[in-house]
Amino acid sequence: MLKVKVLRRFWDIKERRTRYVGSEFVTTDARAWEIKGSIPDYVEVVPVDESPKAPEDVPETPKPTVATQTVGTTHVEEPQEPETAPDEAETTDYSAMTVAELKALCAERGIEVPKRAKKAHLVELLEG
Repeated sequence: MLKVKVLRRFWDIKERRTRYVGSEFVTTDARAWEIKGSIPDYVEVVPVDESPKAPEDVPETPKPTVATQTVGTTHVEEPQEPETAPDEAETTDYSAMTVAELKALCAERGIEVPKRAKKAHLVELLEG
């Protein structure tokens, strides 16, 4: 297997797709050299780097915070909600939200909403 680096855009007839500048794809040796032989100025053929990355090269992905709980003989892990700042309600831009989102937020907070409430009234209810 070889990697083909695209230097100039071209139409790959066999794959029926456009190959764009800067893109790379892995293909068989025969296919890579067929492309290189047909359009030598358009591609560069290089060996595929199959060596695994060293642990220091691989970025560490953060693991989600979970609460663990044992129920009977079953071990259950539940994702924890990220803690929200206490002043989140004060910093929320309600005017950027839709009426449906505002109504849902009111319902979530236990605020009674009139049936045909306007957006301005919903914002007042949430801020007050």
